[in-house]
Amino acid sequence: MAAPAEIERALAGVAPAGMIVEAHAEIGSTQDRAFELALVIAEHSDRNGPAVSVAALKQEAGRGTRGKAWFSVSHALAMSVAFIDDDAKGSMVGAVARASVAAGVSVHEAAARFAREERLKLRWPNDLLGDGRKLAGVLIERRGRVTVAGIGVNLDHDGAWPDDVAPRATTLASCGGKADAAAFSPVLLEALVRRWAEPREALTHAWSERERSAGELGAFVVENARYEGRIVSIDPFDCILLERDDGSRVRLPTARTVRG
Repeated sequence: MAAPAEIERALAGVAPAGMIVEAHAEIGSTQDRAFELALVIAEHSDRNGPAVSVAALKQEAGRGTRGKAWFSVSHALAMSVAFIDDDAKGSMVGAVARASVAAGVSVHEAAARFAREERLKLRWPNDLLGDGRKLAGVLIERRGRVTVAGIGVNLDHDGAWPDDVAPRATTLASCGGKADAAAFSPVLLEALVRRWAEPREALTHAWSERERSAGELGAFVVENARYEGRIVSIDPFDCILLERDDGSRVRLPTARTVRG
């Protein structure tokens, strides 16, 4: 297992100038620590863009989307990267969407460096699947003008899976990839910083190449209304186009849609 000092050196080697980099053997939440550091920077400086990266091998209070707990495998990487923008209100939807899409593309790109790409794909909005099971998850949160992309990656697992997790989870190792946190984390950080800065059109194209759900059945919820049907297309910055059983089509805004 990689040592935190080794991970920190690896991250520092690819981090943009001035970015704060930390690595921990264990922490409550990389997400909370990234916010703690980035909010101080945002308050006391005019820095914009990627500002903080916090990595850990284990989290005691890690969380997933919609308040779900995140199960930590025996060999995991948790990493949260904080971005600062100029507008505390007007940029909120755009900043969250950009971080979400960039994080999904980046974790796929990083995993493909170590495992066969044909075994990997994104699932909207930003889960990484390996052989159809969840290999990595992304949590995007925003406070003030700070957006944090939290990424949890299952690198390998020695023990038993919880019964409710076993049928739907996997690891990089199970998908033929071998990497510890010191090898995986700098690849992920470099990709995320680069992808976050890309034009929207390029980022959408990169995401669409990796999220191949067109033609699959899906269920989605928008403001307590549930929609089921065949996925026609997904634009991560715009909408999900869904065809229902009666042949009608409905456009669901991605900013207000969750999986049903």
